[in-house]
Amino acid sequence: MFRYYSASIVQMGGVRSRTMAIWMAAVTSGFNFFCTFIGIYLVERVGRRKVLLGSTLGVVLSLLVLGIGFTMISVDSPVHEFDEMQYDGGKFADLAILDPCRGLGCDACSYQESCGFCYDPSNPSSNGSCVSTYSAVVNGHHVESNQWANYGRCSRKNFSSPITSDAIQLAEPNTQFDYGYCITKYSWIPILAMAIYLCCFSVGMGGVPWTINAEIYPNWARSTGTSIATFVNWFFNLIISLTFLTLARTITRQGAFFLYAAISAIGMILFYLIVPETKGISIEDIEILLRGSWIYNEKKAKKMVKARNSKVHPVDIVINTVAEETEKTTRF
Repeated sequence: MFRYYSASIVQMGGVRSRTMAIWMAAVTSGFNFFCTFIGIYLVERVGRRKVLLGSTLGVVLSLLVLGIGFTMISVDSPVHEFDEMQYDGGKFADLAILDPCRGLGCDACSYQESCGFCYDPSNPSSNGSCVSTYSAVVNGHHVESNQWANYGRCSRKNFSSPITSDAIQLAEPNTQFDYGYCITKYSWIPILAMAIYLCCFSVGMGGVPWTINAEIYPNWARSTGTSIATFVNWFFNLIISLTFLTLARTITRQGAFFLYAAISAIGMILFYLIVPETKGISIEDIEILLRGSWIYNEKKAKKMVKARNSKVHPVDIVINTVAEETEKTTRF
């Protein structure tokens, strides 16, 4: 998701300049690159399981911060305070009455595909209004633009001028027209949370699953297992990338990130219960380690490593562990 929409998410947070949003996205993506080396350092020293769980916890927390950040942006966004019908002596009254965007606050306005928020930057909380974006028939062609409003203060200054980049001059020079976001003092929260997310992801979730995939399969199933894992990874990657913008509009931006946080939390619980620690265990012994219950048995894993180092056959360790568990059950 962040790989494809980082600049869009930065702009959703209230960064008006597209150039600035792209540069900020590039900087946050740099965390993904540099934090990968932290994962390379930790995976053989701390272990795959701990790195994966710590990484997933960081991902969950950063997604929660993203959701909280967009909630604060929503609460802080300007409300509808100015009626464009009154502008220029009621010149645009007919358009204003029929405008479906009329009366919406900035947050609700930012979710509408054909609406933008017009305001005076000197005091946006008391003079903002949601207005339809520009739509007209010019020389027999239907022209649409989200760079200015269809009428009112943020409409084109000169309707007779050609539609070029030089013609993007608003009727009121001191106003601004924002499309798809709201100006806010909390724009730094999504940027910081996204940087933390990318760092946490690259430390563990980005690479450790592939390390574990290379270790847990027996030789006869390794190619098939790895192929299936790769397919599942990119299939859900495709689903997330195709649905993010629609999901953000449907359940709000904060709702989307809270949903992702919940899904990641479920994943962390499954990792804790199922994923074994494969550090220090040979590929031949891992198959024996995975026999029995799906729930990870740390005691059994430690005995497996100890057996490997002391040259005791792993099968004997499994038999002894089963016997101990049976004895405990018999006592009760």
